[in-house]
Amino acid sequence: MKAGSKSPAIDPSQPLRNPRHEAFVRLQAAGTGSTRAYASVYRTKWQAAGANGTKLRARPDVMARLRYLQSETAQAAVMDLREMLEFLTRVKRIPIGRLDARSELLRRFVIRPQGKRVWMLDKRACVALAAKLQGFGKRHAPGGHQEPATPAVPHPVAGKGALPLRNARHEAFARLRAAGQNKKQAYSVVYARRRDPKIGGWRVSQRPDVAARVDYLRSQAVTAAVIDRREVLEFLTQVMRTPIGEIDENSEMAQGVTISRNVKQIWMPRKLPCIKLLVKLQGLGWKEHQAAQARSQAAPPAGKVLTEERRAELIAAKRRAVERDLAAGRQGDGPYPVSRLR
Repeated sequence: MKAGSKSPAIDPSQPLRNPRHEAFVRLQAAGTGSTRAYASVYRTKWQAAGANGTKLRARPDVMARLRYLQSETAQAAVMDLREMLEFLTRVKRIPIGRLDARSELLRRFVIRPQGKRVWMLDKRACVALAAKLQGFGKRHAPGGHQEPATPAVPHPVAGKGALPLRNARHEAFARLRAAGQNKKQAYSVVYARRRDPKIGGWRVSQRPDVAARVDYLRSQAVTAAVIDRREVLEFLTQVMRTPIGEIDENSEMAQGVTISRNVKQIWMPRKLPCIKLLVKLQGLGWKEHQAAQARSQAAPPAGKVLTEERRAELIAAKRRAVERDLAAGRQGDGPYPVSRLR
């Protein structure tokens, strides 16, 4: 570089030009030490990897890229609304018989010589929370329930990535990525042991056509990943109508199972809270509630308020009525006795 020339600006949001440097940075951002990350990428001995990993990390572009990826990881560590809704939807849809001790949907898992006991999260409470987060059940004016808008999901450009890729391996890689597998897993399945799956998966994922295809496939599946209002109502109705004798551990309404040598117990959501939630979401009894609220909040009519002026008017009216009765000769039959006016 000539004296006085400025170094090019570093954009940490863009991948590094050297794919090995980018792979090294990503391993570092994932929590791998510099020595292990360098040895994994460059396939060198452990002693040389220690010194070379420290030197590579000290590069300005590598350091800037590493800080950028670490900041993104810190932001992604907090659950957002979409992830909350997807988690609550999985609690409702996945039967308890398909879960093991490593599942995040379980709250209790006990294995004893006599048997096992498995409890997952309360399905009714998760369904109610999902409905609340999406605004279901908000009361509106009589005449229909206004369907709230679902949380916004970024969609790719229309038509971009809609067609299958010409390369069959790239298409298979994109479908595996959209199904939830990471880059290394997808590359290992498609390309077997052709090269290092970490570097190879990163290279394939950086192709614009593959990235667009993955975004399109994910956008097509994201609408079905979150429970909607109709599914909530159908689940609550199904809980209300289904006898517990027809439920096993493979039913989505089972949320607790105890299996021992001679006994098998299954728990389902409580029916009465489900009925109450169903009534609330459908807005039943809204007209009666609105009428009672209007009666409680309405001010009393002006003629019914007994003020001093109104009291004087009533007494004067009664005196005039008594005087008319006396003048007509009906002193004893008048509706307003004189003794009550004194």
